[in-house]
Amino acid sequence: MNRRRARGIVQGVFLLGFFLLLTLRRMQAWVILLGLGLLLGVFWGRVYCGWVCPMGTVMRFETWIYQKFGIKRKAPGMKHENGKNRGFVKILQLLFLVMFFGGMITTQRLGIRVNLIVILVGFGVGVSLFTKEEFWHRICPHGLVMSLTAKIKGLKLKKMTVEKEGCIGCGQCDRVCPNLSITADKDGKTRRIITKDCLVCFECEKVCPTNAIYFR
Repeated sequence: MNRRRARGIVQGVFLLGFFLLLTLRRMQAWVILLGLGLLLGVFWGRVYCGWVCPMGTVMRFETWIYQKFGIKRKAPGMKHENGKNRGFVKILQLLFLVMFFGGMITTQRLGIRVNLIVILVGFGVGVSLFTKEEFWHRICPHGLVMSLTAKIKGLKLKKMTVEKEGCIGCGQCDRVCPNLSITADKDGKTRRIITKDCLVCFECEKVCPTNAIYFR
């Protein structure tokens, strides 16, 4: 079984688990998964975002449907960290982060029973109906928090890596990355993967014509 197929199965299982917890009104248990995702981020990067998150799973299916029927969605210029609109992206990230966690604190203080995780999932999936995956991946509050532990260096057991000797700078990996985590290296030709943004989805590994991308 290849990694992409394994990822699809894992995503499906967790998506079913998400709806089961929602039906049983036990969504507090999902917070445990969020915590585990933060911990795993130290060692394997954003595996929660790429393998567990219900938003990411539905967005992957949406992307498949859109590609199947040749339908194009808008890409609101969400560049990687060295893009020209970096400041704009940071403002959006901060805005959604404050809104989400501020909402959590406010509802708890006021005793309002509302599940903000479910609302966030619904909102994220809805947004991705009209924009490419990358837009929501760049501003998602959960994703932003996951990136904090994912960027911790020195403790990574494995991560997506580009072998410089084998990279020919074709840019195919750039085009398939759902979170714009691949950018040109200092030489302006070969590519590098920004670990804190990488969803460990193996899409780049699949399309690399020289097999220069590894999970190691």
